[in-house]
Amino acid sequence: MRRVLGAAVVAVVVWAGAARAPAGAEGSAPAGTTPCSFSAEFDLDPGLSVQPNSGSFTTGGETGTMSCSGPVEGRQPSQPGTFGAEGRYGTTDPDSCLTGGEGTGVQSFTIPTAQGPVHVVNPITFTYHPVSSTAPGPIPGPIASGEFRGPRYSGTFDVTALKGDCVTGPVTRVRLTAQGRLD
Repeated sequence: MRRVLGAAVVAVVVWAGAARAPAGAEGSAPAGTTPCSFSAEFDLDPGLSVQPNSGSFTTGGETGTMSCSGPVEGRQPSQPGTFGAEGRYGTTDPDSCLTGGEGTGVQSFTIPTAQGPVHVVNPITFTYHPVSSTAPGPIPGPIASGEFRGPRYSGTFDVTALKGDCVTGPVTRVRLTAQGRLD
């Protein structure tokens, strides 16, 4: 049940935001794309629960971290940068911890380079689904996973619940880890 709840949280986080590359991204990405990953914590309002709803998510600015292993707009990154996102979940129909979901958002990230910082704004759509587990007890790892797509950066993500469990209360804070390709 907790894993299902986490999936709903992932959908909210996806907005912006995974630990896996999108299907086919490994080794088959178009020439000129750069592998990047991010990790960020998101607040969900009102939060995902067993009762379907729609709401918003935010990182509260570029409070997460993002790393790229290749050029960003033709410049080599000098160190990890910052990542943030905000948006809405349950945009087609209400989402819950027991179902998958969808949403829209805007990712914003800044990557430092020797020639100065590169700032990217990437509008996205995302989908997510609960991750099931047969392990007894508290669920280790992600509660949901999904995919996000944008004109500059697309990939996959995993969601871990940080506040709430969807059973005794809504999931209102999550950590999203993602990996994808930056064009």
